[in-house]
Amino acid sequence: MNLCCSDNKKIFPTGCLICGSELHYYNKEIEKNCSICGKITSTSTECENGHFVCDNCHLKTPIEKAEEFLLNTEKRDLIELFVTAKIFSKFPMHGPEYHALIPAVIVTSYKNCSSKVNNLDIKSAIIRGKKIPGGSCGFMGVCGVTSGIGIAISIIIKSTPLKSRERNINLKFCSQVLNEITRIEGPRCCQREAFTGLKFLSKHSKELLGIHLPANYNFTCTQFIQNKECIGKKCTLHPKA
Repeated sequence: MNLCCSDNKKIFPTGCLICGSELHYYNKEIEKNCSICGKITSTSTECENGHFVCDNCHLKTPIEKAEEFLLNTEKRDLIELFVTAKIFSKFPMHGPEYHALIPAVIVTSYKNCSSKVNNLDIKSAIIRGKKIPGGSCGFMGVCGVTSGIGIAISIIIKSTPLKSRERNINLKFCSQVLNEITRIEGPRCCQREAFTGLKFLSKHSKELLGIHLPANYNFTCTQFIQNKECIGKKCTLHPKA
């Protein structure tokens, strides 16, 4: 382990995982050594102190803990599953971790509501979600939450690139999710996008999946104090909204 510049193994919840300083995003790729594993990776992000953490290292510990929780819980509410897994797994405020968590949460809820999928499907959701790179909302035009919802739907309705009907259902719904997310203008907030996407899915889950997936868990944001890009009362999760 190369945990750069320090013997302290603390991981910061916001900003740079290594030192907590502000992240800088570039419009072109650069080659950097990951400050944790040391591997050279192409990236568009580094902190003001030059640290960079690759997606694999970002994902490792939080997602392993989230998987452990989701495979063993009987909770059904999408929001409760998301919040509990996020806290239990000590997720950072932002990052590609959410791209794997969202599909896993949805498949877990569907499993606990219907028993029509199993733990292998939850693991598949995580494996697929981990392939969505960090910063996809800004660099690819598709929020990772939207892609995560698409992953979950594809697993539940057994969509493949060759199944015309299932593929079309998934593509249409994901376009609606993305449109819903863009109703709130602001810089990325993984928690805000997750809530927006999960609430929207819950609203249409009966029609889409044949089973209603609840999303009634009461939650108010507490991370706005640390989030430098928080849009304040414009966000429905803000306590003053």
